[in-house]
Amino acid sequence: MINNEVALKYSNALFELGKEKNSLLLFQNELNQVWDLIENNGEFRQAFFHKRILPTDKKDIIKELFTGEISEYTLNFINLLIDNRREENIESIIDNFKTLVNREEAIVEVEVITAVELSDDLEAQLKDKLNQLLDYEVVVYPKTDPEIIGGMVLKFNDFIVDGSIKRGLTKLEEDIKSVPSSMLGV
Repeated sequence: MINNEVALKYSNALFELGKEKNSLLLFQNELNQVWDLIENNGEFRQAFFHKRILPTDKKDIIKELFTGEISEYTLNFINLLIDNRREENIESIIDNFKTLVNREEAIVEVEVITAVELSDDLEAQLKDKLNQLLDYEVVVYPKTDPEIIGGMVLKFNDFIVDGSIKRGLTKLEEDIKSVPSSMLGV
């Protein structure tokens, strides 16, 4: 509960600064850069979260890696987290910030699951159609899952639209099982 409150406090503060500086999307992209490095570089991740590495040393690493790559505001924000020993909250802070920015900018992220990889053309068509239907700027995150057999599954916010063949077959099986055996002449 406390971690959630901390994440909300920091993400709201950065959100207000981003609105003031008209830099919400910039800050979001820069935080994503930082998080990508944390996720994909084990050595950096270990240093960033290590309790015994001094904040000054962590800030030196951040400065070396990100000066000229991200804005001073985002750099200072990461340094503030380090100074206040809130590194462990960065993922929640970034997630909360992203939610605030998406709401402010009318952006919705849609995970599109298909049995095979979508072509660029089909992905663009789907994005355009979703933009029209949802009246939001849609960001598509394609994913493949051969188990759905065909069709697609859309996941966004708290909604799932399942148009997969697997779902259709499961529904058909449920319907067949619900037919009383006396009606089948058995």
